[in-house]
Amino acid sequence: MDKISFMSLLKESRMKFTIKPKDLSGKTVLLTGGNEGIGFNTAIQLAKMNAEIIIASRNKDKSIKAVEEIKKASGNDKISYRILDLGSIQGVKDFAEDFKKDYSKLDLLINNSGATFMNYGLTKDGLEQTLHINHIGGFILTLSLLPIIEKADKYSFMKEYAKSKLMNVLFTKELSKRLAKKNIIVAAVHPGVVKSNLGRDGVKNPILKFFFNEGAKTTVFTAVDDSVVTGEYYDSCKVGEVQEQALDEKLQLQLWEESAKLTGFNPNIV
Repeated sequence: MDKISFMSLLKESRMKFTIKPKDLSGKTVLLTGGNEGIGFNTAIQLAKMNAEIIIASRNKDKSIKAVEEIKKASGNDKISYRILDLGSIQGVKDFAEDFKKDYSKLDLLINNSGATFMNYGLTKDGLEQTLHINHIGGFILTLSLLPIIEKADKYSFMKEYAKSKLMNVLFTKELSKRLAKKNIIVAAVHPGVVKSNLGRDGVKNPILKFFFNEGAKTTVFTAVDDSVVTGEYYDSCKVGEVQEQALDEKLQLQLWEESAKLTGFNPNIV
């Protein structure tokens, strides 16, 4: 990309994304993968709105460092971390049970974690690792936390995704239908062209920092803006287009039932 087109992209991105801040005092936010990239910048933006932020990641050292940096950047001390391995079915279930012991309600769950692998591999549960971490992990976490999600005054569930985009949209569509009679908003979120797996160290680069900040804005927008519609997919702070397959209700139900079977959940839990 040449200099002129690159600077035009920066200008265009800056013009597109605008977030109206909201006071999130008293609100509890659980954010997976909040120790680097887009998740890290999402945590900072929501922390500046006074929310209590809990970042969940399997890397303790990165999480400790991220917590301190988020506190410093936001001026908000209500930031903490918990260890979570989305690649373990029982591990996610145990995490959710422990979380529910300490929190009676959850106002916002952001399933931000995602992974891509150069080589095929299986988790210890025998599932393909990308599918497990990007879809199954979030599926388990969301359903396990529903009891305290339903206790929040108004709840928003977002799913940021890359390789597993179709599965996450299918899951979002099916979950939104099942929660239609409850005051729970379900939305899928795409951060745009930003690659969150560059890592938080990349934020030291001002150009990467800009794109991480821009990429986080759609997640933040979906979390705080009153115009968000349940069941929709958001791209660049607006409703985006999805693959035709994502609108297939039979496929939505099939994925739901297969995911429930894989994880030991009753498909009619909600």
